[in-house]
Parts: sequence; structure tokens; C-alpha cells
Amino acid sequence: MLKLTSARPAVYTVIVWTLFMWVTRTRLIFTEDDLSVGDVVLRILPVFLFVALALVLVVSVRTGRPDLARTVAAFALWTTSYWLIRVVLISFRDHSVGFKVVHAVLATVSIGTAAWAWRRTSR
Repeated sequence: MLKLTSARPAVYTVIVWTLFMWVTRTRLIFTEDDLSVGDVVLRILPVFLFVALALVLVVSVRTGRPDLARTVAAFALWTTSYWLIRVVLISFRDHSVGFKVVHAVLATVSIGTAAWAWRRTSR
């Protein structure tokens, strides 16, 4: 049986991290001058998806939904899949070493917080 009080810090951490990271990404998207409308749409889609999923987590943890563990597991699976694919794509493109390192760190923190929340809710 899930003890929600012991899972809350991990779930809130993944929520805060996700919202911080993707809201920051939104600002960066709209400050790039050379993007076409299509480029903006392609870059903003993951933002909408991650923010929507984070808001689903907020509702689930705040209401104490019995399916919180499944919701967190789905979020962790999506986060891990997204970042593993993204890091591989970035590593084979012509980006600076700094860009690659920053994205590897973002991936590590994102996957780590999602895994922590998943472990805390799957007990």
C-alpha cells in the first residue's frame, strides 16, 4: 500500500523540476530569431506534453488518487524514453561539447527525479 506522505517529496520534486525546465525551454524557443513557425511548433510540442503530464501529477498527488503509482510510472517511462532518444540524437549532431554536456545533465536530473518518484510510489 502506498504511503502518500512518504512519496510526496519525490513526486513534488519531479513536478517542480519538470515545470522549471520546460517553462525555461519555452522562453528559449521564443528568443530564437531564426526559427520558422514549423520549427517553433516542433519545439513547443514536448513542452506542452511535459507540462500537461506534470499538471496531471499535481492533480493526482493533491487528490490522493489511488492510481498515483501508475501515473508516476507512466511519467517516468515517458521521461526516460524521451531523454534517452534526445541525448542520442544530440550526441550525433553538430553541437558544441557544452551543449551536449548541458543536455546530458538535464537528462540525468530528469530521469533521476522521475525514477525517484517512481520508486517512492511503487512501494
